[in-house]
Amino acid sequence: MGSAAKYGEVAAANNPISEQQILKPISIYGWTKAAQSQLASVYVQSFGVDVMVARTFNLIGGGASDKLFIGRVQKQINAVLAGAATRIQVGNVDAIRDYLDIHKACEMYQHIASKGLCGEVYNVASGKPVVMRDFLQDWLKDSGLDYALVDEKAYSKTSSARETSVNYASIDKVLKLLSIRH
Repeated sequence: MGSAAKYGEVAAANNPISEQQILKPISIYGWTKAAQSQLASVYVQSFGVDVMVARTFNLIGGGASDKLFIGRVQKQINAVLAGAATRIQVGNVDAIRDYLDIHKACEMYQHIASKGLCGEVYNVASGKPVVMRDFLQDWLKDSGLDYALVDEKAYSKTSSARETSVNYASIDKVLKLLSIRH
């Protein structure tokens, strides 16, 4: 299991991101996931281990860490709904991301494990670009809340927590696996 964080800063013109995209991680997390993929490749080539790599984009589902946008916002939504908070604080919501329900991701993982080719990399994502602000507006509406509760912080280019502005996947390879019959 890997992460789209391996791709790092990707030019808008290089989206949707294919599995052949050069890895340029911009965080320690991304670097460790890139190293994990390289180690998997070594095990395939040197020892013949049957390994496939899944590069997961942004998951939607319960239990997300509050270090991630989804978990952090869900925690704040829960606090507002419980009457323990009145505002929701977010950072840059102008970025474009690829969100996938955790249940769909698990289905893709299962197909990769059972039908994937040894040594191959597969993106696990929806393949649909979504502006984070639009995603958040829909999420709040579904929760019965208004976007007026949101405080957006200005994004600083000097921030140590650099983010990519556009990041969504090509899922052609995994879709081919989903169409293969047993």
